[in-house]
Amino acid sequence: MSGEESALSLYSYYPYDAKDRSSRIAEVRTEKLAPDVLVAFEESNPNPTAETLANLRYVKSGKDVGFVVTGQQVGLFGGPLLTISKALSAIQLAKALEEESGTKMVPVFWLQTEDHDFQEIATSSCLVFGKRWEQISLQEPLSGVGDSVGKIVLSPSMVQDLEYALRELPIPEERLSPILMAYSTGATLPHAFRSVMNHYIGDSGILFFDPCAPSILKRKVSFLQRSYTEWRAIEELLVERGALLTSRGYSQQVNIRAKTPLFSYSYLGQRARLTRKENRWAHPLGVVTDEELTAFFASANDQLTASALLRPVMQEHFFNSSALVLGPAELRYLGQMSPLYKFFGLSEPLLFPRHSFTLVPEYVEELLEKLSLSPSEAAMDLERYAERLLADKGENVEELFSDLTA
Repeated sequence: MSGEESALSLYSYYPYDAKDRSSRIAEVRTEKLAPDVLVAFEESNPNPTAETLANLRYVKSGKDVGFVVTGQQVGLFGGPLLTISKALSAIQLAKALEEESGTKMVPVFWLQTEDHDFQEIATSSCLVFGKRWEQISLQEPLSGVGDSVGKIVLSPSMVQDLEYALRELPIPEERLSPILMAYSTGATLPHAFRSVMNHYIGDSGILFFDPCAPSILKRKVSFLQRSYTEWRAIEELLVERGALLTSRGYSQQVNIRAKTPLFSYSYLGQRARLTRKENRWAHPLGVVTDEELTAFFASANDQLTASALLRPVMQEHFFNSSALVLGPAELRYLGQMSPLYKFFGLSEPLLFPRHSFTLVPEYVEELLEKLSLSPSEAAMDLERYAERLLADKGENVEELFSDLTA
């Protein structure tokens, strides 16, 4: 984002260049969505708010439109605060690009329902009175763990357990009620996530998109099948890209696993990547033949999901986005996998960083004041901080430690 030449050449566009912004928006604004993708947008937005419904209708009208896309896993109660930051960043960027270009821009939130790490999305941390953190975890379902989290349905015991934990905290009823309504018996995790996100950000017009929507299953499987049949060429591209990154002093955000295509396969209830072993594919629970895998693809089964490196390309396979709003790690792996856009006959969108902020609880603020540190100074590395303290206190180490431990 700082404009370093060695980094700029890894991406197709520089987002802070007006000509690049104009070029990308003009490139994709006239492209019409396929009928099954339009249905997927409707399936992903049941009971839409007024602004969301207006944007849905506009997208379906066939008029020129651009999409500003962000996304995250469907974490408990919306997941980490960066999820809200991403959504608000996409909403604000869509407004700014629309004003600049004159093209209607619609913010989109990609629901990462394909993710199969239940433990990663099942816990939420709550700050109580600005002084202590309390963790609330979703009870593990009786079945479905290891499969896509988007399929998990909240059982009565899961809901009861959540409500009990929430009511133990000093949360006002007017804030608690929308959360309990979202996480009700029979709701899926994507439904609950959408509900709390709409509560947090209001009627912003943001459209959700669920890659597990039934209408796009065949399109998704067809895309993933190509990643299977051409896995050697894809691996060569990524290895070559990794060497380029290393030569420029950059690390690879995602380690490339040899002979391992960029999709996960559900076998005997466990979703995992496959690795080529002689003339078969190894899965943690057994082996799969080429014939079995080919038949699996032909059945358009929903047990196939894209890996992190392939997901942004699959997203463009569904609909072309003008811009993506990403976190720091995501920006790095986009630089790693960008050659895949061209490989699949697609083009790379503009990449913008999400807004960032620092949450300073009351007890941390008190400690910072005691140490005469601002929040930004507190982020400095330990060595620099020690040098500063020693410079302030001179050689009086006894006084230094007395201050820190008081």
